[in-house]
Amino acid sequence: MVAFVMFWAALFAMCFFVAGTLFKALASALHALLNFAVSMVAYIVFLVLLALVSAALYEIVNAILDGSISALLPSIVLTLVGGAILVGLFGGLGTLILGVIAGIIELVSQVVSTVLEGMAAICEKGYAKALNMIVKRIERC
Repeated sequence: MVAFVMFWAALFAMCFFVAGTLFKALASALHALLNFAVSMVAYIVFLVLLALVSAALYEIVNAILDGSISALLPSIVLTLVGGAILVGLFGGLGTLILGVIAGIIELVSQVVSTVLEGMAAICEKGYAKALNMIVKRIERC
């Protein structure tokens, strides 16, 4: 009977240890991944703006090379209007939207990390109980 109890206690101790380690690793990885996602949003916005500016400059240079000054004027006006819209959108409203998105991602990260850390703590308690059961059985023998 002692061997039976010790076997199952050791098996459960190993399972709780592995599960606790996995939950802690998942919590750390998820927290780092979501923080990385928040920082990448700003880079993506910058790259989109850079692509739009590059496309506008291409249109202007293409109109100059074709020699049609009349085609250059609508490109410049369109570039200025589009740039003003983008500056307005990403200046005030964009900052607000990105701030809300970053706040939501941070909140989700904290909640999920807290839940995973709690599950890891429960697994550690189960691991400690299984080890205590093994020690008690060894002391009885």
